[in-house]
Amino acid sequence: MKLNRRKIKIVIGGPCPSTTDDRGDEAVFYNFCVGIRKFFDCEITALVRHPNKKFEQLFDVKTIKNFDHDSHEESEGRFFLGFNPGDSPGNLKTIKKTIEACDLVVIGGSCFEENSPDTFLRGQGFYGAMLAMLATFFAKPYAVYGMMQPLIKKDTTRQLAKFVCEGAQVVTLKEQYSREQLLNANISDQNMHVLVDPALGVQPIFDFEKGLNILEQEDINVTKKPIVGILFRSFYWLWNEIEFKNYRDKLAEFCDQIIEKYDVQLLFIPLQCYTKGNPYIDDRFTARQVYNSIQNKSVVFTIKGNYALPETLSLFQLLDLVITNRRHGTNFAALHHVPFMTLYTHENKWKIYPLLKSLEMSDYAIDFENFNINHLIESFDKIWKSKTKLSKKLASQVIKLQEKAALHTELIAKNILKKVNRG
Repeated sequence: MKLNRRKIKIVIGGPCPSTTDDRGDEAVFYNFCVGIRKFFDCEITALVRHPNKKFEQLFDVKTIKNFDHDSHEESEGRFFLGFNPGDSPGNLKTIKKTIEACDLVVIGGSCFEENSPDTFLRGQGFYGAMLAMLATFFAKPYAVYGMMQPLIKKDTTRQLAKFVCEGAQVVTLKEQYSREQLLNANISDQNMHVLVDPALGVQPIFDFEKGLNILEQEDINVTKKPIVGILFRSFYWLWNEIEFKNYRDKLAEFCDQIIEKYDVQLLFIPLQCYTKGNPYIDDRFTARQVYNSIQNKSVVFTIKGNYALPETLSLFQLLDLVITNRRHGTNFAALHHVPFMTLYTHENKWKIYPLLKSLEMSDYAIDFENFNINHLIESFDKIWKSKTKLSKKLASQVIKLQEKAALHTELIAKNILKKVNRG
C-alpha cells in the first residue's frame, strides 16, 4: 500500500548511482528505485557524473550533473566541479535548486572506502559529507543507503563518516562487518540497520532465449559442453603493472588447467564497460589481456559489447559455474542459482568474506593471492563436484535474500518519508 497523498521528490547521489556503466552499481540503484516506489509515488533525481537519457529511461529517473569532473584526468589537482576559478557554476545551481525543492536526500553506496584521498572538496568521503551538509542546510532529512565499510585508517575519513552517519535518519548496511568497523571508529550505530547487499534485490533473468540472443549478437558459438563464467576485475588503482601481469598469468594458467581437466568452455562477462580514463576500468580490456595469455583459446569466448543490466543478467542462466573476484559477480551468480568460486586478494578480502558469510558459503572464498595453481584446482574440483547441491542451496536462499534486500527501502520509507508526507 502506498503511503503518500502527494508525489515525493527524492534526490540520490554518491558512489551509487554512478553512470559509469557498472552493472553492480546499477543493480543497487535498481533495488532502490523499485523498492521505494512500492511505498510512494515519487520523482527521483539522480546526481551522476554523466547525465544521459539512456540511464533515465532504464530507471525512470531524471539525471543531473554532480560534483564530479567528466574524467579522472580533468579532476587532477582540482576541487569538485564548480568550485575552481573559471568553472561554470551551472551544476552547483542545479544541485542547489533540486535539493531545496526535494523531500529527501539519499546518499547511495559506500563513500568511505578510502580508495582515494579525502581532502577539502576532493574525494568520495567529502562528496558524501557535501550531500549531508546540503541536506542539513536546507532542512531536508537524509538517509544512507546500502553502505559497506572497511577498516577506517585515516582520521579524516573517521570524522567524515561520523558526521554523515550520525546525522542520517537511517543508515542501511550490507553486512555486520561494516557495522563493526563503524563502531570501532567510535561512530554510533543507533540509526543503523544491518541487512544484505541491495544488489540481491534485483530480479534474476531466467529467459534462456534472451541469453542466447546475446551470444548470437556476439557471434559466439558455444557447444553443449559446460560453460564456466569468468568475471575478473583489475584493481587498477592499487596494482602496478607487474602485479597485474602476475595475476593475469595466474588466471590464464588456471583457465587452461580447468579447460583440460574438466572439458569446459569459458565465457568472460564484463560487469563494467566504462571507457573514460584508465583502460583497466573496463572489464572487457582486462578480459582481453587474460584471453591473450590463455593457450586453449578455441573454447574461450569474451563478451565485447556493452549490455544493460537485464541483458547482462540473462547470461548467468547459461553458466554452470562462475569464477570471479567481483563482489557483484558473486551476487548475480547466487541470484541465478549458479555455484561460484570467489577469488580474493588482500585488497578485496574485506568485500568478499562478509558477503559469502551472509550467503552461508564462506568456504567458497578462495585465496587467489597465496594459493598456487594446484590449490586453485583442488578448490575448483570441490565446487565442481558439488555444483548440483550448491545450486539447490542457492535456490532455497534467494527468496529470503531478496526479502531482506527489500528492507533497505522499506526502512527509508517508513522511518523518513512517512514523516515527510505528514508535513
